[in-house]
Amino acid sequence: MSEAVVLEKRNLAVPIATIAILAVGWIINAVAFFGFPENAPLEWLYSIGISVDLLFAIVAIAIVTFARRAKPLPPLKSTIGGFALTAIILSGAALVGTLALGGVQAILRIGGGEPLRYMYDVQGIFLMGVPWAAGAVFAAISYRTGARGNVLAFISIGITVLLLVPTLISGIVYGLGLSN
Repeated sequence: MSEAVVLEKRNLAVPIATIAILAVGWIINAVAFFGFPENAPLEWLYSIGISVDLLFAIVAIAIVTFARRAKPLPPLKSTIGGFALTAIILSGAALVGTLALGGVQAILRIGGGEPLRYMYDVQGIFLMGVPWAAGAVFAAISYRTGARGNVLAFISIGITVLLLVPTLISGIVYGLGLSN
């Protein structure tokens, strides 16, 4: 083996942690779904759509992570990688879109002491589900020890969690019958 070739082991902690976070979110969302009233087809659709987005991200991260784990990594570049840039763009679009499509109103409702409204609280994340989930996928697979894009990957994963938590809270509250 040439001395110029440096083999670096892949760090699987970030992709696996991202899978774990999304899997917990998927389970919570699925459990909350079973408490939804029978006469709420739109809410069912939203919850199922969010579950599909989460499942897509889990499976995509797992496939890419474990398919690439045995391959040697190319040398680090001095620039930020395309996956990290794609992750932050998609996550940023999901954040802006979610806020524009009901997220701001949900925050104002919570801040004003009004009850949660599942349909309005999660419509933004439902409609922005593809860039939200894809941003998480690109962030998780772009992480690499020592890479310049890691900050962008962590910000993207943070945005994913930031959008996931209130979605799950609204689903739990709705599933328990404490909101409409």
